[in-house]
Amino acid sequence: MKNRKRRHLPLLLALTAALGLAVPAGAAGGTFTDVPDSYWAYPFVEKAADEGFVSGVGSGRFDPNGTVTYAQFATMVARSFRSDVLDTSSGRGDWWLPYMEAVHSGGLLEGTQVSDRQSWDSTLVNSPISRYEMAQVMYHVMNLPGAKIKLPGSAAITQAKQSIADWGSIPKNYQDAVAACYAAGLLSGVDDKGTFGGGSDMSRGQSAVVMCRLNGVEVSQPETPPVSGDGKTLVAQPLAEDPLSPDLTPSSMKIQDLVDYCDGGLEYGDLSTSGVYQVRKFTGDGEDFSIVEAYVEELCGGSYNLELGEEYYKSYSDTFFSWGLNYTGTGNVKDTTGVTYTDTQCTINIYGTIVRDRLKVSVWIPLDMELADLGLRYGQTTQSVSLAGPSAMTGLYKLSDGSFQTSDGRLTTRMGQAVVLRDGVSYTTEASFLRNSRLSRDELWVRDFYRDETLFFCSPASRLMTGDVYTRKDLVQEMGTIGSDPNFFRSADDFDNYTWTLFFGAGHNGEFITPLITQLNQFENLTVRMMYWDEGVEAVYYIYAAFDSSPYTLEALCAVGLSAGSAPQADETLTMYTGQSLNLTCPTEFGANYELFTWEIVEGGALAEVSGATSKTCTLTANRAGTVRLRVTYQYGVDEPDVLTGIPRNVDKSRTRDYLITIESR
Repeated sequence: MKNRKRRHLPLLLALTAALGLAVPAGAAGGTFTDVPDSYWAYPFVEKAADEGFVSGVGSGRFDPNGTVTYAQFATMVARSFRSDVLDTSSGRGDWWLPYMEAVHSGGLLEGTQVSDRQSWDSTLVNSPISRYEMAQVMYHVMNLPGAKIKLPGSAAITQAKQSIADWGSIPKNYQDAVAACYAAGLLSGVDDKGTFGGGSDMSRGQSAVVMCRLNGVEVSQPETPPVSGDGKTLVAQPLAEDPLSPDLTPSSMKIQDLVDYCDGGLEYGDLSTSGVYQVRKFTGDGEDFSIVEAYVEELCGGSYNLELGEEYYKSYSDTFFSWGLNYTGTGNVKDTTGVTYTDTQCTINIYGTIVRDRLKVSVWIPLDMELADLGLRYGQTTQSVSLAGPSAMTGLYKLSDGSFQTSDGRLTTRMGQAVVLRDGVSYTTEASFLRNSRLSRDELWVRDFYRDETLFFCSPASRLMTGDVYTRKDLVQEMGTIGSDPNFFRSADDFDNYTWTLFFGAGHNGEFITPLITQLNQFENLTVRMMYWDEGVEAVYYIYAAFDSSPYTLEALCAVGLSAGSAPQADETLTMYTGQSLNLTCPTEFGANYELFTWEIVEGGALAEVSGATSKTCTLTANRAGTVRLRVTYQYGVDEPDVLTGIPRNVDKSRTRDYLITIESR
């Protein structure tokens, strides 16, 4: 399966993200609609935006999990620390050039992949900067004569090294920079252990934090959310606007993807890159040429900042055709390519042939433009690509008893449970969370709420956060990756054989299905919203799925604990895999001939089964992934007096032992 970006994280608009452009105000007192006050870096984002260190990506959004490029970070640093040499008046070259040159001239790029001025091109400088190289730049900034945060002394740096959990894995050429940033209080790691995680890309949320700290700006941490008189605490703000709605503006660089436009009418290959272009190839019958014609007409219809620059069509025994489209918007799209069969240079090139009634088409679009699903379908009416579900945009309350409720009052659930509306009828069932270390993914299971119907959602491990949104566009599978059988899952357990890290499936009408890109897709709509995520503690998911057959809609609010530590401490923890059987022997405390044993599953009873429940040794068989708590109660089995004291030997001789067992998919 190809990697798919979350729909609420659009490609960064280079000019808007890097330069200090004004953005509309967001919801609930915050500047940005996709940065709720529950977001870990909320006060830093607000302060950084107010100070002009960072800005939004349009439509009131900040895109906190989006990556930061070399050019964008250089822009932030140049404006803060190299304004005396920054010259943007000449307008020469690419927008990023004066910022990169200002930072480069101060030696702030030494030790990074862009330290060599001769290596700069649009592809390199607009690629994500890693946390290692972020630290390297910050280290050089602290060495500047007028730096607001000075380089710490050697003693502080030595002490800082001991607080970095993954110090041994940090390359030597970055160690001085990372240790200095920790010692100066500029960095504190990506978790409570102090792990640096330098190989990951720098996020926009992290950039807001480091720019505030690097500039010595005080940031007030938010107080605990107020509890209203009725005992409700707002833990997730309602969305003021749909974060997935298309944003077609004079600067927009979005383009309707032909894959979605043809809606299965053309066969296509994987997306590839060639230089600064993204390329997709399509095939079909000769009559499918009308789809491509309609697609070009749609693109030039006035909504996409595109106009027809060149058109070519010749039909002999074979047919040859091409279109060249020019970008007319104000965004950063400057690359052009030759229009096939002509001598013209245009921004977009769409060309192909019809040979023996077989159509072949290639679409070349600059990497600066975002291939998007704007809800248009060839031969059909416009379809919505917004969030789906009656409560998809509501806020979330945590009630005084620990349960959760959507702010519209429609859905309420408790920890470890999911409430599911199945065609409007409410069911309550078990919800469980599993961090599947073998497959590096986090899994949500909502099981058997109606007969054998089940919901399953997995995402890359440790990547979720409050505000994340996924739709059918993100979660759809391509038929080529799963074979020709639409019922490739016979049950939820079949998913154990698939290593995908982003996936949604549903037990539906006796089969386990997933959204497909072809006409075999049984999903009409799909939304998974991470309403609330408190790392290591608890999370609340909102799910809405619409199908082409009964049940037509499923809507769920699911609350799960994120660590076994939130439950009572177990005497022993174990890990096993689905399908595996494990023999567990109770330790003998009073002598084997005088004990009675009772084994029972006290949590996760639907995930495993026990045999030999009254023996000293039982057998636990794992059926499904999740967490099981197994308890054995054992006691002195003979009601007879002690020969010395006369007190019955079974008095106060009952004991229990708990086993916490994580069941992972194979």
